[in-house]
Amino acid sequence: MSESEEKPEGFVIHGAGTEPFKIAQALYHAVTGKTESISKQFSENYQITFDDLKQLHAKFEQMCSQWKMIGQSECITLFHINDNKEVFTSIQRLEFYDFSKNNPIESITFEFNVLLNLPDIDKAQPYKITIRMVSRIAAMHRAEMGDLNKAIFWWMRTGVIHVDIKYVDYVVARNIFSTIDSWINGIAVAETRVWLKTLQKFSHWVPRTVSLIFFLLAVYVATMSTNTIFFPAADNEFLAKYLISAFGFVIAFFFMGNIFGRLLEYSIDRLEDISYIKINRGDKKLLSEFKQRNSNSAWHALFYLLLITGHAIACSYIGTAIFETIKVGLNNG
Repeated sequence: MSESEEKPEGFVIHGAGTEPFKIAQALYHAVTGKTESISKQFSENYQITFDDLKQLHAKFEQMCSQWKMIGQSECITLFHINDNKEVFTSIQRLEFYDFSKNNPIESITFEFNVLLNLPDIDKAQPYKITIRMVSRIAAMHRAEMGDLNKAIFWWMRTGVIHVDIKYVDYVVARNIFSTIDSWINGIAVAETRVWLKTLQKFSHWVPRTVSLIFFLLAVYVATMSTNTIFFPAADNEFLAKYLISAFGFVIAFFFMGNIFGRLLEYSIDRLEDISYIKINRGDKKLLSEFKQRNSNSAWHALFYLLLITGHAIACSYIGTAIFETIKVGLNNG
């Protein structure tokens, strides 16, 4: 019988040079009892559903069929935003989950343990695969309620799916990772708005920029108004009152620009690329709320932008009206 015929169905030979390496790994594990690990996180805007969990289970089953498996177990844990968790020992048991729950799911941990008897290796080898999926909208919801540490929240935002594989044989581990990667590539992904991320990165400059623009416009209007406001003859009292009024006008516009800028910054920062887990009724409700919030924030940002633009355009008219009123009042006085 040839070497390829002795291998279990589906086994891929990676070259003769890998066999001594595999034996060395097995001996290392037998002597020390230690395993190695590889991990990776994925940060796209994944939209995970119950069908995706079933597909993940099916891929694991298909993957393990290529090896002689001594034993296997799986554990699926659902973590809700109220700190409750539910543990299921199989995908079949998960199908009996109460999908009518109103408590959104914050994260899911899928743990898969297998004991493999690989060719040319006498001792069975353990492999532990852990996949953690996070709902960003649930994490944001908890952070806004003050129930989630900000450091943990920002860590969650950096990765939606975390994969960790503890292994003995690296070739097997890469095979497992390739299967998980193909599953992740099949999950629906919301479009990432690069322009929004760039805008939010520099949004803290919005209040300063708007304040500076309003300040410069107010100074310009106050300066240009001197041609029509001042009397031909010197009048120290009038000059003093005008300077005080002009200073107040400039400062008022500066702080007004800061207020409008902060409102615009807040609206921009509340826009989010949505990534979620949609399993129960609470998940669907939370998703609907975040979509509505995004829509409201976009309209608010547009409104404040138009308000700032309109106010900047009207600055000269407002300043002229103010200074003319002061002039009339002083003349009548």
